[in-house]
Amino acid sequence: MPQKIVFLALFLLYFGVTQATEKKIDSLYKVKNNEYRLKGELLKAIHYNEILIKASLKINYKQGIFKGYLLNAELYCNLDQYDLSFKELKISETYLESIDDPYLLSGYYTEYGEVLKYYCLYSKSMHYLNTGNHFAEKIKDKKARSKKISLINTYKIDIFETRKEYDSMMYYLQMNHVLYKTPQNSARIGTFYLENMKNIDSADHYIRESENLLHIDPSPSSKAYLYLQKAKLLFCKKNYDSSIVYCNDALRLWEKLKRKESIRETYALLKQNYRNTNDWQHYNLYSNKYLIINDSIHTNFKNTVDDVLETIVNDEDRKMSENSYVVMALFLLACLVLFYILYHNKTAKNKIEKINEKLIENQNILTHRKLEINQSLVEMIKTNNPLYFKTFQDHYPDFISNLLQEYPNLTKSDLYLTTYIFLDMSSKDISKYIFLETKTIYMKKYRLRKKMFLTAEQDLYIFIQKFY
Repeated sequence: MPQKIVFLALFLLYFGVTQATEKKIDSLYKVKNNEYRLKGELLKAIHYNEILIKASLKINYKQGIFKGYLLNAELYCNLDQYDLSFKELKISETYLESIDDPYLLSGYYTEYGEVLKYYCLYSKSMHYLNTGNHFAEKIKDKKARSKKISLINTYKIDIFETRKEYDSMMYYLQMNHVLYKTPQNSARIGTFYLENMKNIDSADHYIRESENLLHIDPSPSSKAYLYLQKAKLLFCKKNYDSSIVYCNDALRLWEKLKRKESIRETYALLKQNYRNTNDWQHYNLYSNKYLIINDSIHTNFKNTVDDVLETIVNDEDRKMSENSYVVMALFLLACLVLFYILYHNKTAKNKIEKINEKLIENQNILTHRKLEINQSLVEMIKTNNPLYFKTFQDHYPDFISNLLQEYPNLTKSDLYLTTYIFLDMSSKDISKYIFLETKTIYMKKYRLRKKMFLTAEQDLYIFIQKFY
């Protein structure tokens, strides 16, 4: 609120003694937004745009009004506040018919596609992104045209990555690399080679290229993204200490920018780094931070998705009443929305909310929750429940993958045994519930110790816990 008062005072001072003109307003939009973006002060940019919207309203400059709401929609997306971005876009939509500038029209459809992407409406998002690309092709300035198309391609890449359509993802990454080189795109190509092709040399090449391109976009967001991709590369090289340094550099910038999803991703990588360096204190710290921010993200998503989807459905209903030819398309959309709501209620409510309600702020409560989970898993073993192993992986998704990363030759029988040991079951209990003799269990444990190259002094039960 104090910032808004300051901006309003500056507005009255500036426009009170000078006549607001369309040219002045356009110039201030460009200069001030670039200035605040480079400083990472996105909220200040939003407040300043609100002042310029008022100035545009005063002289009935519709393009200036539209531009202000559109810029704020983009800024709210950068702050991971997609519900507020959606509201800004809905307001700007009332001025859409008076806009003929292809750059602004492309921006509107592109940002709309970005918001729909966040709410998992991928097909509809692609439709808006393609519409945005249609208008982007009409932009006369070559650099502005290339930059806008590159941004649209970036959002499409996000969708292809979510759908695991890696060929399409790589196609658009390479297209962007030719069309408009940015540090973010080069870093992302590097990460693609790292995570999907396990090609560390190519990943290293593109991330180094990203560092050399940082002067093109030296904004905090660009730097933070590069630092995080660099940290991923160092992690794969098993240079965990250096990876932690880059994670912390990225984290400082993400926190300044209030980018919760990027913060969550950084916490996850820090957690893995500390696990591999046997720093369990920091591992537990970032595990807890990850759970808290993950809870916050899912809660925000849950609280906003219904309103956004309801608005989208209402808009489609209105269009249906105006044009009978879109009835079938609206029906399909309604089915998709209904499917999404049912899926969300079944999975997010029964799984994510359950975890969010139980995993609270301190390690004691987390430990209590783990004991409850373990008890339920033991009960499944007692009843020979066929869903036991899947349920175990749902609760401990990293455990099996961590084991196989270290010991890829473990058999399915070995993996089952490690889960029993993780649950702290004795040989007698294991033999009782899986119907094998106790001495057979002892022999299985002996062979497992050999595969893990454990010495006589190492406790198998304590060793297994380290892979959680």
